[in-house]
Amino acid sequence: MQEMTRQLMQTVGMIVTGLSTPGEVMSLVAEYGRKHVEYGVVEAHYDTVRTALLWTLDQILGSEFTPESHAAWTEAYDFIAKVMKDAAFKK
Repeated sequence: MQEMTRQLMQTVGMIVTGLSTPGEVMSLVAEYGRKHVEYGVVEAHYDTVRTALLWTLDQILGSEFTPESHAAWTEAYDFIAKVMKDAAFKK
């Protein structure tokens, strides 16, 4: 689990850093979506990860995790999850 957490945070960091080159980042995110199918990921897992991510941010940031931050993280995660799911599950 620790390794998965490290990989998730590394990926989030890479996506944030790559916002200046969205085409490249989205191609990589789509590839992650296709690879996750090989690991047994199903669409419902994306909702579970969103819940866990937002809960973790709330626990770590406390009062600094404002409603605006929560909304921004939710929107960003949902966008990334959509790209991954579209690449993985849409034929």
